[in-house]
Formats: sequence, C-alpha cells, structure tokens
Amino acid sequence: TEFWYLRRLARGSRVFNAFYGGGVDLERPQFVDWATGACLLVPRAAVDAAGLMDESFFMYGEEVEWLRRMSRLGRRVAWEPRAIVTHVGGGSARREWGRMYQLQLANHVRYMAHAEGAAAARRTQQVLVRALRVRARVWGWLGRHERAAAFAEGAATVAAIDPTRVGERVVPAWPALQRGAADSR
Repeated sequence: TEFWYLRRLARGSRVFNAFYGGGVDLERPQFVDWATGACLLVPRAAVDAAGLMDESFFMYGEEVEWLRRMSRLGRRVAWEPRAIVTHVGGGSARREWGRMYQLQLANHVRYMAHAEGAAAARRTQQVLVRALRVRARVWGWLGRHERAAAFAEGAATVAAIDPTRVGERVVPAWPALQRGAADSR
C-alpha cells in the first residue's frame, strides 16, 4: 500500500495504512511492532542481546530491522502516549532529497532481504519498480517533470539492487547518488 499510494485512500485504516499505524489507538499504552528511531529508549541489556543497529543501513529502516531483531529475542516495543518528543523531521532529507530518497527505496528491498530472505526481497523489488514506474508516468502526465524523473530514477535504483548482497555497505553507481556526492564536494 505504501508503494502504490493506496494508504492515502484510507489514512486511519489498518488494512491500507498499517505501516503508519492505521487502526492503532495511540491514546493508550500498548506494545507495537516498531517505533521511529527519532526517539527510542532502549535498555542496555536489550542492546547487549541484539547488538547495535546494522551500519549497512544508513537512515530509513535501520530501527525497524534492529527492533525486529530484538523482537526475535523476546523483547517488545512499548508505546507510551504520555511521553512527548518533538522530532523536527525531514532536515536531512530536505537537504539531499534525491540521495536520501534513493537510499530509502534501496532500504525497502534491503530490509526485506534481511527480514525475510532474498526471494521476498526480489518480490518487493519487482513491486516497487513497477509502482515507481507508474508514479513516474503519472507525475509526468501532471507536468511535474522533476518529480517524475525522481521516480523514474528510483525505479532504476531499485532494479539495480542485488538482494543477495544486501549486507554489504556499498554505494552503487546510481545517478542520483553520484550527483549528490559531486555536489557536496
């Protein structure tokens, strides 16, 4: 639903919006599958048991993979609505949107490879590439060519991933990443 924008059809629905907590009553304390890495309080014993976050992820998905590892060890993620934290989100992504977006897309596939194996990662890759190509066409028809180009480039990025090599911290020669590196020099 995330890849195809179906989540926008029913924002509060668990069916269409489970990734963003649709259908979850955030007014009561409860256990959840994962929480954003912007603010996590983690007992030292849990970190010692699961290890640190996987450095092969850089933004987008590292906390999900880490918390899933903890879950497999019997740890749980607790949501406490009385805790208030302000996360000024998007600062890094806004500065280097193209590069960060490419990383986010790649990490969807990489996470599936870590969590469910190469076959699941390949299925995710195929669905994501198709969805990105559709997004590129739609945005092109709407005259939003910069956005269309980003989605087309994202499709190429995702298609280039080798789901059997996801543990390696490699920055492939993806066009957006190369431009970002050249621009930052």
